Amino acid sequence: MKKYLILLALVLAAMACQIEVYDVDSVAAMSAPLPTVTQPLPTLLTVPREVLTVPKSKILTVDTGVPGGFVNLRSCASVECSVVGLLAEGAQVELIVYMDNGWAFVDAAEKYGYVYSEFLTGE
Repeated sequence: MKKYLILLALVLAAMACQIEVYDVDSVAAMSAPLPTVTQPLPTLLTVPREVLTVPKSKILTVDTGVPGGFVNLRSCASVECSVVGLLAEGAQVELIVYMDNGWAFVDAAEKYGYVYSEFLTGE
């Protein structure tokens, strides 16, 4: 259940990136009126295209290709995102979801983040 809540939070965060947010000062500075919704919003949750698979449980191993090496665990699926931890060569992580942009969202001993999937091996 915890994994599905995390996945739901991940999906909602991805959807939130597509929503424009206006504050009072920026609205006052706009010359054009704000768009209005003329049709009801959909009630079904749409999973972003980036989400490919949600395995039941899969343990993967960090493979840096360098003995004693480390891989960054990041706050989002980009090298521009902040590093929230380091994963040592041979560390085991639980896969939560693969993204089609080459990243994987993982649980590394109750620390969640993104790792580039080329650094992960497993069955």
